[in-house]
This record gives sequence, C-alpha cells and structure tokens, in this order.
Amino acid sequence: GPPEEAGQWRDRMQVHFKAIRSQAELELPRYFKGSKYHKALSYLLENYENLTLCLGDSEIPLDNNQQERLLRSHVVG
Repeated sequence: GPPEEAGQWRDRMQVHFKAIRSQAELELPRYFKGSKYHKALSYLLENYENLTLCLGDSEIPLDNNQQERLLRSHVVG
C-alpha cells in the first residue's frame, strides 16, 4: 500500500512488539535455563533490536517477498 499506510502499520506494530518484549522479560526468569521456551525468550530479547529494525526505519522493507521472488526465479527458471 501507500507509504502512509506502511507508516501507520509500523506504529501499530511497535506497540505490539513492545508488549511482547515486556511479556518475555516477565516470563524468562520463570523457566528453566535449559528449556526450549527459555531459549526462545532469550533469543527474542537478545535480538529484539535487530528483529524490529523494520518498525523504526522506513528504508527497511516490512517483508522480504521481493528477495524471495528473486531467489525463486533463479531456482525455478
């Protein structure tokens, strides 16, 4: 959609991702360090900034569909 729609989407998603981060911070200490859930929460928290870069920088696409199409065309064609 138009750039203004993408900006509104980014703003709405920032709220959700911040809530997810807050919940992960609350839950992390409750789980055994070797558990898969602890590992997943740790990954999220350790990589939060990189995982959410597209929400704060309009130069970063919201998805990688264009890149996937380029890869697929080389594999299929």
